[in-house]
Amino acid sequence: MDFNTAIGRFMVGYFDCICYGTLFLNTHVSRAGVQYMYPMGPWTFGAKWEKVHEGGSYGTGGSAPSLRFSNKDMDVYSIDVTYRWKTGVAGAQFQYYADDFGEYSGGYAAQFPPNTAALVAPNFTRNVYAINPFFQAAIGNLALEGEFWYGFGDWIDFKGSGDDVDLEAYAAYLNGKFSIPGTNFYVGALGSIESGDADATDDDQKGSVLSSYFSMGQAWDPFLYMMNDLVNTYTGNWNPYGASLGTWEDNAILWKLYAGWNITPKLNLEVAYGSAWADDTPAGVDDEYGSEFDIFATYKIYNNLSYMVGFGYWWVGDYFKAGTSADLEDSYLVMHKLTLAF
Repeated sequence: MDFNTAIGRFMVGYFDCICYGTLFLNTHVSRAGVQYMYPMGPWTFGAKWEKVHEGGSYGTGGSAPSLRFSNKDMDVYSIDVTYRWKTGVAGAQFQYYADDFGEYSGGYAAQFPPNTAALVAPNFTRNVYAINPFFQAAIGNLALEGEFWYGFGDWIDFKGSGDDVDLEAYAAYLNGKFSIPGTNFYVGALGSIESGDADATDDDQKGSVLSSYFSMGQAWDPFLYMMNDLVNTYTGNWNPYGASLGTWEDNAILWKLYAGWNITPKLNLEVAYGSAWADDTPAGVDDEYGSEFDIFATYKIYNNLSYMVGFGYWWVGDYFKAGTSADLEDSYLVMHKLTLAF
């Protein structure tokens, strides 16, 4: 249900949840919940509850130990504020994750999340918080946008014995695009960082959680090849020698320069070059993911239907040697796609 009242707008049911701010950390996922929005002039105040997991007891007879799975629930509570002006928007969101999904026993506990498997034991809870401000603004011919995310709290809080683990992770993004006056050309630059944590044995989780736990960032594709969701969904992650790079930008620092030409109102041509490397790596593993050159053209067939064809060349970095002396070859792809927006 989606309805307006004298005291604000309510949405109840299933709706797109991981979609706040810019595209940087968005992942389009439907979840059950309730969302409330109250406009006040240029301000909008909001609150949201999401039900991510709903567990319960089960198991009889020989499966009676499964009754210990009694409370594998997860809820997300959010409050936010947004301010809009003639040439931009800015806002901030605060979230609380109340997670009892960790009340597992035996080997199941070691599967969630994978990057903390060495620390997980039965009967733990997770209470984490996130602050997420963003902005988008136009200053003359310059369009700017940025977003910041900071997560903290009790990453693993054992109910019994065990060393608790604290969370302190962050992500940041900035993109500037300048339209050259009197022409149909533009130039731009962007950069981002999502903190990583290659050590799963200490009492601090400093990163590598945005994809594995929060599922944030699937919708943002900084390159045509590296960290591109469509490429990795349909062709598989690039992981020679056990070092992988897939859909997500977790544990990555990257930058990109780009330039484009709006040949007609419907046809755009863009070229780009950038590099990426890991924020944190295990001992003996290089941090360089590599560099990439992209060129692609997009034609808008209808307002909600576009066709893209592109070429990407990836100078593969030594990160993928995974500490070995192996030789790596560069890689490239040619791709095309139809995109329907609805």
